[in-house]
Amino acid sequence: MPAPAGWTAYLPVTMPSGIVPANMPDAGNTFGPCPFIFNENHPDWTAGKGAFLNSLAADASDLRVFDPSDTYELPWGLQRLTQGDHPELIVGLGIPSTYPLLSASTTPLRLYRGCTGGTFEDKAGVVPVADGNIGYYGMSDGTGGQLTDWTSNALHGTIANASWVASSLGGWALNFDASNEVVRMGNPAAFRVQAWTYSVMVRCTNLTSVKFLFGTYDQNDASPYQGSNILVGYQTTYDILRGFFNTTPPQLYNQVPGTGYPLTVNQWALATFTRDAAGNVKLYLNGTEVASGSYPGTVVYDNAYTSIGRIYTATGLGMIGDIGSVLVSGAVLSNNAVSARANCLLNNAAAWTVGDEVAVGGGGPHIIVPAWGRRGPSLAGMR
Repeated sequence: MPAPAGWTAYLPVTMPSGIVPANMPDAGNTFGPCPFIFNENHPDWTAGKGAFLNSLAADASDLRVFDPSDTYELPWGLQRLTQGDHPELIVGLGIPSTYPLLSASTTPLRLYRGCTGGTFEDKAGVVPVADGNIGYYGMSDGTGGQLTDWTSNALHGTIANASWVASSLGGWALNFDASNEVVRMGNPAAFRVQAWTYSVMVRCTNLTSVKFLFGTYDQNDASPYQGSNILVGYQTTYDILRGFFNTTPPQLYNQVPGTGYPLTVNQWALATFTRDAAGNVKLYLNGTEVASGSYPGTVVYDNAYTSIGRIYTATGLGMIGDIGSVLVSGAVLSNNAVSARANCLLNNAAAWTVGDEVAVGGGGPHIIVPAWGRRGPSLAGMR
């Protein structure tokens, strides 16, 4: 299609293969958005690049992302745009396995500004439900009482008492102090799955109690409680990850502790818990597998409710610290995909190289092919 009028300039950006290996996602963008973080702390920062960010529309609605040949457009979701004396841009990019330049060397992209007639951000395209995703909470709101789900499922959370704070990794996080903070998603059936990936960015400021990160929980049942969730703490060891779920027959209280792999106070970590349909489970800390096992049977949910930061009823297991993002998928991520997700989220700040602005004189892409292939993204999450 012809280029829209008004395309002004682009920043050339490149990600090393050590962050996103060529085999990173199992399908599409299943492993979740890859953040591009650019501000004055970046080693490639110059005043001209700050001027690029300040020249964007206030809602980044004139931003589009392409490959260097201007052929493939990638979906993205805005996490934060700050303009003024200290500009900052953080977007979650969808870089699917079908992207032709995802190679063993580098992943080059162009970030255009001044675009008219184009598509505004597509959060649902970054986290497509066609790849098995159920919900993704990128903490992009930064204010207010709703935690937005990026997928087209629109399983948004209602924030009770938790506070928005700036994340040291960039963007926003929700802060919990174990009093009565919780994010509630209700009890939609979409979360009651037999196979899953739960992946949570977490920074604990205290490791002296058990902390609920994410999961489902039947608040009406006595022990053994129904549901599945990921926590920090097991018995009296409070600095390790734990996966929990109940199966039947018989009804079993399944605990999967990541013994020997402690979290560190005040340090961001990626906690990931997977289970496949056959009952094989894995627990990962920062992309490294720390526990596994086989627990066949049917996971019991009954009328389980879903929440972040505390069990739904807000009566116990409260998180102390920050939660930076939550990916919930019905697809089971491979070891490579979990590792890639950890690299993207934990090692991203200086991962991208950013070149000088290039003027295009109103040109821009001429052939626009979605990089996610023929399937195309759902547009339900566009705003």
